[in-house]
Amino acid sequence: MRLQFLCVLVLLTVWQNATAKIVLPAIIGNNMVLQQNAKPLIWGKALPGEMVKIHTSWNKKEQKTICNAAGEWSVSINTPKAGGPYKISISGKDEKINIEQVMIGEVWLCTGQSNMDMPMKGYNEQPILNADSLIATSENQRIRVFTVNRIPAIEPQKDCKGNWLIASPSATKNFSAVAYQFARKMEQELNVPVGVIVSAFGGTKIQSWMRKESFPADYQVANTQIQDGQKIESKIPSSLYNGMIAPLTKYIIKGFLWYQGESNKGEHLIYEKLLASMVTDWRYQWNNKELPFCSVQIAPYGKGVLNGHFIREAQLKSLTSIPKYGLAVTTDVGKEDKIHPPDKTKVAERLSLLALVNTYKLGKQETSGPILKKIDMNNGMAVLTFDHCSKSLMAESTGQVKYFQIAGEDKKFYDAVAEIISPTQIKVSHPMVDKPVAVRYAFADWTLASLYNSDGLPASSFRTDHWEK
Repeated sequence: MRLQFLCVLVLLTVWQNATAKIVLPAIIGNNMVLQQNAKPLIWGKALPGEMVKIHTSWNKKEQKTICNAAGEWSVSINTPKAGGPYKISISGKDEKINIEQVMIGEVWLCTGQSNMDMPMKGYNEQPILNADSLIATSENQRIRVFTVNRIPAIEPQKDCKGNWLIASPSATKNFSAVAYQFARKMEQELNVPVGVIVSAFGGTKIQSWMRKESFPADYQVANTQIQDGQKIESKIPSSLYNGMIAPLTKYIIKGFLWYQGESNKGEHLIYEKLLASMVTDWRYQWNNKELPFCSVQIAPYGKGVLNGHFIREAQLKSLTSIPKYGLAVTTDVGKEDKIHPPDKTKVAERLSLLALVNTYKLGKQETSGPILKKIDMNNGMAVLTFDHCSKSLMAESTGQVKYFQIAGEDKKFYDAVAEIISPTQIKVSHPMVDKPVAVRYAFADWTLASLYNSDGLPASSFRTDHWEK
């Protein structure tokens, strides 16, 4: 009797294994967008040794592969120029899966903290500018969004949770406001389907988004021990990379959008170095050191000792330390009492400008506001020369260039008189400073913008000194 029971148990196990289902990662599914003119990977799991067939409708070709000992399989397929919708069929011994409504176009990964995560419908008492009209007119089969569920992990994961959704009023209200409006602008300008993958988590530091092995050698990472049943927090270093980035690294993308920094206030001395390490490592994980990385500079906000201006400075410095890095400056969209600026349209437009000009080589306009090139001190004044002025430097609508400060050797700053003296130069002075040694512009937690180029792009906060106090 015992022998019969064992035989039945073995037969049941064999039958269950023989009819095991093909399992696909969440990112491979209905409504997805694949990068055009590329060789994206399709992968999943089935029985060890099982043959898996992948048929793509755009070229009517079938490819075959054999699962390894762990039941894992992957196939690289060829995608054509943008178009769709198409279908991908995946079949094994006893099962066939059809992936419907597949579009071929451009794919971008959008990451960061709450300003990237913030949905079109806004947060409680924190609205998105023009949200109602943007949501109401959002029906578009060519815009797809995959939102990664916010699940940190202590070890790198092979899969995440989420699904691809097509832009429509009912879906768009929950889409990231920055990511959706970026996709909307890109779809309009490129005239192709656009897919954005949103992996964002509010209130998180850059350290949470970095792979454990990617931290600089001189940076001490806390050795966190997780007890059985203990909740894994998003603040643990590498936890968001493990749970929300690692599962995506096989998916071919065109580039990264990054909106983060508020939670690293007080860590400006290491932020630039951490960001450079993260960008290098992410590109390595995607096996493409040329992937563009477009970052949003955090906007002015609040008063006191938030040190947001120091993080903005670190983000500005990254322009010279990180290759293929672009910065969307937001000194003109901040709100003194809101850490989440309502105007996500300007943010998305500046990100799309970076992508369109630098990545897709469309247009020749500036992608950056004025950036200080050099400073000359003479005759009791400072003369600042700028790059990225387009045709000329421009003042705000009042015609005044404000928010400049100047200091002498005593390190005491005075609100300065600033005047545009040529298309690329500004003269800064104050009667109390006979021998200026340092100039600052909009260098405070809360400030407004007053300096632009003729393309309407604002200058970042900056300083010429290195004084910490």
